[in-house]
Amino acid sequence: MWASIAAFILRNRVLLGVITLLLTAWMGWEARKVRMSYKFSGVLPQDDSTYVQYQRFIKQFSEDGNVVVVGLDDSEIWELQNFKAWKDLGDELKQITVPVDTLINGQLQSIQKNVVDSVFSVAHCYEMYADTTEQKFKFRKIGSGTPGSQLELDSLHERITSLPFYDGLLYKSKSEATLMMVFVNAQLFNSENRGNAVEQIVEKTNSFTNHTRIDTYVSGLPFIRTQMTTKVKAELKFFTLLSLLVSAVLLFIFFRSIRAVLVCMLIIGIGVVVSMGTIAMFDYPITMLMGLIPPLMIVIGVPNCIYLLTKYHQEFIRHGNKMRAMSRVIQKVGEAAFMINATTAVGFATFIFVESDLLKQFGVISALNAYVFHFVDSLPHFVLLYSCAEGPTFKAFRHALVVCLFRETCSCHYQKPKCHLHYYHSDHCSFYVCHDHGKNNWEHCR
Repeated sequence: MWASIAAFILRNRVLLGVITLLLTAWMGWEARKVRMSYKFSGVLPQDDSTYVQYQRFIKQFSEDGNVVVVGLDDSEIWELQNFKAWKDLGDELKQITVPVDTLINGQLQSIQKNVVDSVFSVAHCYEMYADTTEQKFKFRKIGSGTPGSQLELDSLHERITSLPFYDGLLYKSKSEATLMMVFVNAQLFNSENRGNAVEQIVEKTNSFTNHTRIDTYVSGLPFIRTQMTTKVKAELKFFTLLSLLVSAVLLFIFFRSIRAVLVCMLIIGIGVVVSMGTIAMFDYPITMLMGLIPPLMIVIGVPNCIYLLTKYHQEFIRHGNKMRAMSRVIQKVGEAAFMINATTAVGFATFIFVESDLLKQFGVISALNAYVFHFVDSLPHFVLLYSCAEGPTFKAFRHALVVCLFRETCSCHYQKPKCHLHYYHSDHCSFYVCHDHGKNNWEHCR
């Protein structure tokens, strides 16, 4: 069977190469649609009793993941200019907007939407009072506006601290700590439409710090989620590039050939692009676990390239025929690499049977790419690239000679008179490798 597969790939190597390149280009286009996950992905299945209770709690009491907290611990906040700046900060945060693509009259238009729903702080707080006329409780804002003097501010301070409800919520009676709660639009904030909302909040908070010299601290679940998403996005690029660099260095040390490294990096890079395209096609978000897919494809691709290239060099040493060497590569290494990739894919596929959506998505993508990587990427591109290139030089295949020495048979070619001779000997075989440094041609003989 593998002889037939080898013959088919060699006869149609150009067509298969073009098809796989077009497929890679399409996958690269789809990879642009990959979206990040802005929420912590749970491991529990949706029918788990704890998860069901949590969803009931959220439905009844809403989610607390829509509050960004800006805190400080400094008595100077109750100075008039600093308090005005604190109030202005809250007013500025309420004006933060981000562009959101919206379909209006059949046309996609970008409109500005407010990210912050409301702000709650000592400068934006309310008190409850009894309306004897309507006989019900109502809320009113504490303070009619911005205090005009330090005396008004001191009166406002006493009024707020006289309300024990806010103790431990907006201020701390045992310290000078106070905070500002910024309630954001949860639906907008948990999507890619959030834009640079968090960056704007941090920028305006830093501006307040620079103006008043009061240290502020930003926290809250939306802020933490954004920081984690930013780190995942940065580490995805970093570890992918780092693994590519390390793989390239190791391949160069082993093969001592720039061409071999470039071919392997091209094959591995195509595998990474295809893996990102499959994530986008399945509409899975990039989570902390899904971010491991590109480096994982590199780890799977490097051994494939080493197997193929080493066997190609060994076969080329034996008879010096490129097409025959590639046919033997497909028949011998192709079958072994197929079994290796198949067992790897089956191992990752076990995650599919887990009830967790997070692990199930990882299992689908990793298993699919580990299995498809061999036939769609490695073999066609390897055959196409090396069939168009010249035969390997002695420097490139020197590593394969060590393996060849322990084989019982050696092929013999004629000896070229004017060339540099390299002598190899073992119990089974001894031969010369003739290398013409000027023309990069080589032959070997007993």
